[in-house]
Amino acid sequence: MLCPTSHLVWFLICYIFLASGAAFLGSMLYLADRFDKGGTTFKRTDPDSIIPSYVNPVPSKVLPSLLFHDGGYSTFVGHARKFKEVKGIIVNTFAELESHAVNYLNGEASVPPVYTVGPVVYHEGNSQKLMGTNVIRS
Repeated sequence: MLCPTSHLVWFLICYIFLASGAAFLGSMLYLADRFDKGGTTFKRTDPDSIIPSYVNPVPSKVLPSLLFHDGGYSTFVGHARKFKEVKGIIVNTFAELESHAVNYLNGEASVPPVYTVGPVVYHEGNSQKLMGTNVIRS
């Protein structure tokens, strides 16, 4: 049995922090709109999608694999709907990097204000050691 006050927890959350960028947030919101218009899961053979937070059309083959299954697709849609219920969304990016997506989210999209705070990165420790052998040396 669920706690009778568990539904109140969502109302305590005022802001959401997304470790991803603004374009990804826009793509999640697009999925909810697409679903509401009768959209179903994606197929690898689908034509490129026009996602408003991206400058160029997005090929289906580069979408997350979860979007090709009912459970994954509905999970993304459910999260996107919840994002619209908060006071604001904090995104790990900066406006100059994703200006198209940030302008879309703060203008045309029907979402709470989007705040850019990035890039948020982890700098503790020796960066050379963390990157391992993938470091290009001159």
